[in-house]
Amino acid sequence: MEDNEYTIIHVASGEAWAAGAATNGLVAVGDGGLALAGEMVHGLDRRLGLAGRIRPDALVADRCGTLIMLAGERFYRLDAMSGRLERIPCLGGRGSRAGELSGPRAMALGSRNLYVADTDNNRVCVFATVNWQVRRFIGAENPAGGTGPGTFDHPLDLAVDPCDNLYVLDAGNRRIQRFDHHGESVPHVPPFGADRLKQPVALALGPAPSPAGGRALVHCLDTGLNAIVTFDDQGRFLGTVGLDDLGFEPAGLAVDADGKWYVSDRERFMYAVRSAGDWSPLEEYEGKALRLFAGPGGEFYALEDGEVARLTRRRRYPPAGSWTGSGPVTGIYTSRSFDTGDGRLLWHRVTLDATVPPKTQVRLSYFIYETGRDPALLPADGEWRSFPSNPADALFERKEGRYLRVRLELVSEDRHATPTVASLRLQFPKQSYLRYLPAVFQDDERGRDFLERFLSLFESVLYDLEREIFTTRRYADPWAVPAGFLPWLASWLALPDADQWLEDGGARLRTLIARANELYRCRGTRGGLAELITLYTGKEPWIVEAFQLDCIRGRSEWRETMRLFGEDPYHFTVLLPPDGAGRTETVKRIVARERPAHTCATVVALENLFRLGGHTYLEVNTNLNQPLFALESSSSLARQTYLADGEKAGQTQVRARQGIDTVFE
Repeated sequence: MEDNEYTIIHVASGEAWAAGAATNGLVAVGDGGLALAGEMVHGLDRRLGLAGRIRPDALVADRCGTLIMLAGERFYRLDAMSGRLERIPCLGGRGSRAGELSGPRAMALGSRNLYVADTDNNRVCVFATVNWQVRRFIGAENPAGGTGPGTFDHPLDLAVDPCDNLYVLDAGNRRIQRFDHHGESVPHVPPFGADRLKQPVALALGPAPSPAGGRALVHCLDTGLNAIVTFDDQGRFLGTVGLDDLGFEPAGLAVDADGKWYVSDRERFMYAVRSAGDWSPLEEYEGKALRLFAGPGGEFYALEDGEVARLTRRRRYPPAGSWTGSGPVTGIYTSRSFDTGDGRLLWHRVTLDATVPPKTQVRLSYFIYETGRDPALLPADGEWRSFPSNPADALFERKEGRYLRVRLELVSEDRHATPTVASLRLQFPKQSYLRYLPAVFQDDERGRDFLERFLSLFESVLYDLEREIFTTRRYADPWAVPAGFLPWLASWLALPDADQWLEDGGARLRTLIARANELYRCRGTRGGLAELITLYTGKEPWIVEAFQLDCIRGRSEWRETMRLFGEDPYHFTVLLPPDGAGRTETVKRIVARERPAHTCATVVALENLFRLGGHTYLEVNTNLNQPLFALESSSSLARQTYLADGEKAGQTQVRARQGIDTVFE
């Protein structure tokens, strides 16, 4: 076989796949190839095991996975991983004094505050999360409540947006109120929804459709309307989605990162609602979800009768044409027309690189046609010729035709798995091992066809091997060798630490191998060492040799300079820029290997630190930056570290200096 016997059309990139003529909406086209386009939905992860311990009425979750729960007027903290449950002392209790509650119904967690809807006291209590002390109250001082701005009549639910604005569902007044992180009403956003709501019971925030659309969308579940009513964060009404089709009275509401609503009933089901009339039950959850709460990581918590269920996002592949139906999922992709350029050339072979999990399959069919047919006209179903399912390698039937279309059907009977097609390779013209046999074997048309197919069994095995042999030269080309063989090629040149050059995908190692001869010529020189370090770190180093310091010999700064660079005339110092200091150990090995034999060297990694008496150089590492302390192996106290309390409020027994930490208003 000669390397140029075939012309190959390779479809592997996202751009090449996107040039296809049609997809049916269930096929995702991208750089990873083709796959079924599922949707992210929530399903049951686990139940937290609270049955018989407490009966929570509301909960919030922080970013560490800790749940703060409200049972009656008492607060509890649950480590969701270990299952450890403990009561938060000195917080809660029934009453109307500071820290006490009466009939609380909801909580929300901000960056510094815990908000609690103290429903029967018609107020919202604000606690500092750092020490659980009361910060303030939002609402009228009179437990009877009120109807004016900043007052409530039975606040039922709370939500906090990414900017720490608080939204309160004022159920008795049939409205929603917005407050800033200080607990003050937002002047330009008056209470809203009174003309749209009838019997609101739950509140949830969802993502805005675009950055210009505000910070969040405010969704309210109204059982009187049996609908979800949506507003923007300025209180403007956006629309209503009716829930009459669900056939039950909704109880809980949550919104995922895609803006999809989740509605629960009080019996056993939960539904994902995409738009009016477009809904489906969650197949992986069954339970009495009385209320729903969204966690910071996209998870949901369903408050059941004395238990809490955790729901996480996973990808699901719905059946074609219906989100609520049953049966296999099918996605169809139709390619553009491929052209041989000559009607006398026959299409030969197709190779498919596909991953096919159990209960899934890939069906491949094709249509060959000649000029005269409208290229925009897709073939009818009966015009396609099919290969057996999941073909990795197949031969086209002998048929004349300049143009070729390929159709891929991705089928899955598993709601959580999809076949994936990474690449498609087409070959022409049609040739076989029959050409190596005497001409007598090609005289009979039927016999020739049989021999072609029989010999194709061997060709399928040997073709890729022969192609690999013909392209062996690429393994000696640093720009063409596969990434996995780069260390092997580097070993030919005795390049140590080759694995350290692979951090950027091997681009630096390819350059090093390509320039190895050039760099070897200047080995042991200042320029050669600087070039090698620059190639590795991406930043040019500063190399200071002893003779460069002779100009200050005898001056007052001579002794201090010698302390930094040494007095040995055969010693030099390599200064690494701050941006390249993360690879110091490898640079030290490079310097030790490349320096002249009669010299010694020191490698100094400069830091963005202004320090007198150290390696501080103007416009090199004298940037004034805020120090950052991180708990890593290189962290140390008393250097580049400032300990401070990020909490601004006064804290009993912590920081309560009147006039400094504590301000009475």
